Amino acid sequence: MRGMKRDQLGEREGGEIVRVNHQEGFAIVHETPIRRNGAGAAQQGGLVSQGHWNAATRRDEFLNEFSAFVRARQENEGPRFEMPSFVLLYLPDDHTGGTRPNFPRPAASVADNDLALGRVVDAVSHSPYWDDTAIFVLEDDAQDGADHVDAHRSIAFVISKYSPGSAAQPNVEHRFYTTVNVVHTMEMLLGLPPMNQNDAYAPVMSGLFSGSGDQAPYKADLRNLKNGLIYETNKKDAPGPKISSKMNFSRPDAAPAAQLNRVLWQDQKGSAPMPAARHTVFPAGDD
Repeated sequence: MRGMKRDQLGEREGGEIVRVNHQEGFAIVHETPIRRNGAGAAQQGGLVSQGHWNAATRRDEFLNEFSAFVRARQENEGPRFEMPSFVLLYLPDDHTGGTRPNFPRPAASVADNDLALGRVVDAVSHSPYWDDTAIFVLEDDAQDGADHVDAHRSIAFVISKYSPGSAAQPNVEHRFYTTVNVVHTMEMLLGLPPMNQNDAYAPVMSGLFSGSGDQAPYKADLRNLKNGLIYETNKKDAPGPKISSKMNFSRPDAAPAAQLNRVLWQDQKGSAPMPAARHTVFPAGDD
């Protein structure tokens, strides 16, 4: 953020500096530099806090503002009213809230988060910004979950008109990357210098922009909305309600990862044995 302020690039922030129940986030990087002239009355110093809103509410707030950005570009209202160069948005439901009675069940939380992301990608890819926008999707951490390679491993998505692969044959990148690679790649797209030696020496993810530039717009999958999954809540007989009720979900990663993982595994897999976390690349840290 300091680098963007220094270079007078426009940015929007959707939750980074506020407490949320859980944090999953993605960044939208728009290549055209835009001066920091403010993007609306709700904005203070270029940043907007979106409070304790869930994924759907944050999505709707973003889409409401994004429609104004689209109109500004279509009607040539000027850079002041168009989408800033950098947008940071948190979608907070993927960690779930465990199996607390009457709260959204884990599958509902994940489905709601996925739908929120899909709706945002749908909107951006069907807009004039699709030509010069990249969307980076990251989990805040791997939550020490079961993985056949290493429990620290996590997913990442890089979405743009220039992504390689297709819907029929998606591109899967097998190179080893970390969040620092993502940061350096976004810096390159924004024309920002590295912050320090760590990001300066991190290889950029250039192969993920090697497509022919004709990726079709994405259409969000609404099945879990239509079938009602995103509205389902935990039942009293769900596994681990007492343990979940004692966990702290008031801020990111306050709930003990191992206990929460066990509850989520039992919720999905029942009595099937939970595999031990593998730590083959990095040593295990504190829970």
